[in-house]
Amino acid sequence: MVLEEYSIARDNKKKAVFAVIFSVISDLLFTIFVLSAIYFVFAATVFVFLSLPVLALSFLFRVLSLKSNVSFDYTLGNGQFIIGKIINNKKRKQIFELFAQDIMRVTVVTEHMRARKDKKTVVCTANDSLPEKKVFVSLETKDKIIIIEASEKLVSILKNKIFN
Repeated sequence: MVLEEYSIARDNKKKAVFAVIFSVISDLLFTIFVLSAIYFVFAATVFVFLSLPVLALSFLFRVLSLKSNVSFDYTLGNGQFIIGKIINNKKRKQIFELFAQDIMRVTVVTEHMRARKDKKTVVCTANDSLPEKKVFVSLETKDKIIIIEASEKLVSILKNKIFN
């Protein structure tokens, strides 16, 4: 049995628009950097003072464009629970691979869980508020608390630790 779920932000179109805007700004600033480099090739001091802030802003907007459109997917099967991070709907990166014996406790998230300092808390959800028929769940391992957004079916499978 393989079960797949996704944590896609409900305002995903809005985040995609921001990603495009940040990307365009980054490209524009990088173009300004290149043109100023060509223009000020003979005046090194002016070039440094004008181009380094433009280059830094270009880099900042590129990073913001990549981080503004993030979603997560959860795959359960073959004895493992895999959490993946999807960036800009293009790049997928596997974040966690958990086996039944790795998960010590599965509970619904409370404010107390988020405030715990004894273990590192990792949030693996794209939403701040929940879509319909989903719940925030924490998976506690030896050294981490992983917060995901899951359906009732996924929660019951995780609680019973039946991954096959």
